[in-house]
Amino acid sequence: MRIPVLALILTAFVPLAAAAQVLVVPLDQATRVSLPRPARDVIVGNDKIADATVLDARHFVLTGKGPGATNVMVTDSAGKTMLSRQVVVSASDANRVSIYRGTDVSVYACGGRCQSNAATPATTTMTITGGPVGSSPMTITAPTSSMRPVSMRPPES
Repeated sequence: MRIPVLALILTAFVPLAAAAQVLVVPLDQATRVSLPRPARDVIVGNDKIADATVLDARHFVLTGKGPGATNVMVTDSAGKTMLSRQVVVSASDANRVSIYRGTDVSVYACGGRCQSNAATPATTTMTITGGPVGSSPMTITAPTSSMRPVSMRPPES
């Protein structure tokens, strides 16, 4: 009777130990990592997801570069692994608004004011329809810097 209870208690702590092995780094943010002794090498599995910058022998910074999971390994002066962790990079929802229009998603960073996170394209292409009967749609491509918002409201009566 004691063995099953002990096994149940031990398996309850396995997820906690596994969770402690994960370093969560916000996308486009940095997290400082301190080490118990001097390190020789800091290795990141996928540099498109996270990047490491060594500050000194006992500290490095992980920067979240792209969403996903990778790993980081740190070796000491003897070449022994002293740290091996999974790194998970994900976007934070704090101060962020996403607007969904069908399959199009617009993401805005919001502090005191919301601003688009997307890079502004150099040109904008519009297709205009609704001309005279039998006319074909017209496509216009113009520099984005020359574009201004236009209100398409019916005239007031």
